[in-house]
Amino acid sequence: MSTTNFYLKITLVLIAAAMLSACGASKGSADNYDQSSRLNTTTITNNDTLSRPLAYCNQSSNSQIGINTSTYQDGETISLTRINLKITKIPSYFAQGQNYIEFQKFMINAANSKMWGSSRLYFKIYSIADGTPLLAGESVLYWPALQAAAQKVGASTPAQFFNKVRIVIELEDPNGEYDVIVAKYFDQDDTLVSQLESLIPVFDADPTKYAIEKDASQNDVARATALQNLHPFKSYVNQGWTAQTYATKAYEFCKPVYTVQ
Repeated sequence: MSTTNFYLKITLVLIAAAMLSACGASKGSADNYDQSSRLNTTTITNNDTLSRPLAYCNQSSNSQIGINTSTYQDGETISLTRINLKITKIPSYFAQGQNYIEFQKFMINAANSKMWGSSRLYFKIYSIADGTPLLAGESVLYWPALQAAAQKVGASTPAQFFNKVRIVIELEDPNGEYDVIVAKYFDQDDTLVSQLESLIPVFDADPTKYAIEKDASQNDVARATALQNLHPFKSYVNQGWTAQTYATKAYEFCKPVYTVQ
């Protein structure tokens, strides 16, 4: 399957999932926010995606690394247990084989504290061009261990390799309780060099809607500041963005996950 056809297929599935969620909604109910940052699109009510745009993809970066993420489709259903991830930025010295990357997750509890998952997350790696599986059952990205897979996709550097592959993260989160995926970059002495935190899709693309959740009594309360600060469009509040603008901009985060740039 060509890259273009593969991306088109994923695009159509994403759109279909959004439409199915909207069509299945109860028009008379209030918006269903929950304490998780992630939204279960099968239970969202009054989900008119024109007035309440949803982000099915996300993008985050810092001085060391960058990632794009998207929902993982299981047929026409959005999986709560997996996400797609693509590394879009990596230091050149990663090729020296003295550093590694692992992925973890955390949620923010009612006391506004981080609750981390118990261990690093496992993942599989696939070729973007044709969907060929390259590696499975891994929990660390370490260049010497990736070079055989890199040869299969014609990549000689980490940047080339990560541009040509898609990583499927096993979130081990069947109830969608965790809010954030974290990429941790370590040096050879296991010292943390960089930590990149990114909201796990699906979430409200409009940061003003994302800023509200329901408490245990189903009252509207402010979402944890730590999560609000991770929203990709936080700095665009009061900049005149429409619901359609948020939807379009959030959708643009999807393309790098499914195409070779």
